[in-house]
Amino acid sequence: MLNYAACEVSILVNGNSVKTHFKDGKTYIEAKEGSEYEILIKNNAGGRALVVASVDGLNVLTGESASTE
Repeated sequence: MLNYAACEVSILVNGNSVKTHFKDGKTYIEAKEGSEYEILIKNNAGGRALVVASVDGLNVLTGESASTE
């Protein structure tokens, strides 16, 4: 689980929590092709929070390049 004060992020691969790796300000996990994964985000801020979830640089909702814009 990652904790950025305002939110907690957990990543599950095939239903199991996985180890995260950090490099150059980015977070990585290993998920082999064909695996099912979930990104769980919990807002602890008590207000609204902007979260852009992306996989391989693509927004998970739109498929477009990930951006906070």
